[in-house]
Amino acid sequence: MLDTVILELEGVIADTSEARRDAVFASLRADAIQLSLSEYREHCAGLAFEDAIRAAIRHAGRPVDETAIALAALRSERAYRAYIGKGLTLVDGARETLERLHDTARLALVTRSPRNDAMFVLSLA
Repeated sequence: MLDTVILELEGVIADTSEARRDAVFASLRADAIQLSLSEYREHCAGLAFEDAIRAAIRHAGRPVDETAIALAALRSERAYRAYIGKGLTLVDGARETLERLHDTARLALVTRSPRNDAMFVLSLA
């Protein structure tokens, strides 16, 4: 019998990958940096906004300016919230699985996202 089930929020419960990617792309465009989809996957996917921006800047061969990275990360976060604020898709079967497990096990969600982003996603879900 299961006692506790730990699930990843992003990608397992909520499908946020496109919104995160589009937010990073929009922020990078403001600094005249463009990545292909494959470059994004290789260097940025799965990273927090600040780390993704830093990786993209390094990949583009630009000098790393921590202030510029922080500003670009804030732009990404704002764009991300705007994108998911329009609607959020749960991964197929996520809701049903959570409902089945709710009465039989303790549930926990984990994420690499900042707490305020995770709470925003959960409020929409």
